[in-house]
Amino acid sequence: MRYYVLDLDGPIYPFLANLGPVASKYTGRPVEEFKPHQETWSGFMDDWGISVEEFLTLFALGVHNENLLWEGDAVTGAVNGWLKLATDPDQPYIHVVTDRNPFAAVNEAHEATNYWIAGQGLYYDAISFRGDKVDAVRENIAAEGLVEADLEIFTIEDKPENITAYQSAGWNSYAFDLPCNRHLNVPRVATLEDFSQV
Repeated sequence: MRYYVLDLDGPIYPFLANLGPVASKYTGRPVEEFKPHQETWSGFMDDWGISVEEFLTLFALGVHNENLLWEGDAVTGAVNGWLKLATDPDQPYIHVVTDRNPFAAVNEAHEATNYWIAGQGLYYDAISFRGDKVDAVRENIAAEGLVEADLEIFTIEDKPENITAYQSAGWNSYAFDLPCNRHLNVPRVATLEDFSQV
């Protein structure tokens, strides 16, 4: 059985593009200063002139007050790609793994995530809100009574550390193609629709 591990922010939901206006509103700075920066995965924080703590605060404010995660169009090709995976006649397993845990709005972020996914007409077999993604996948496999060695595991991710962790686990690790991960020697796709065809 194929087991697909989907990252949300980047391949599916344009998180930074939607966070930018939130950052502008709460810092009082022009929105032009908050464009997505993808040369390094965390480079947008340096580029925007904010700390990790400020990022998490803006993230929570966006979820709580500005409909961040609740609303927004999907990345091009994401909905079609997800639907192709979900309607595959071989009935693959779809596991969403995302690190959406802003400290001041964790439960709300999780609720918003499920609301948005349902609103796109999409569904999954499991969802994990975790940063330790390999462990999250393995724990879910065990909880479902599956055997990792019996599965073909395919992952899509934009963060370099997660891409290499999936690769080290021996899985079929695909990079969602961005400047921040082009130094990695892994297969890459431009859209989730491309990923659905691997």
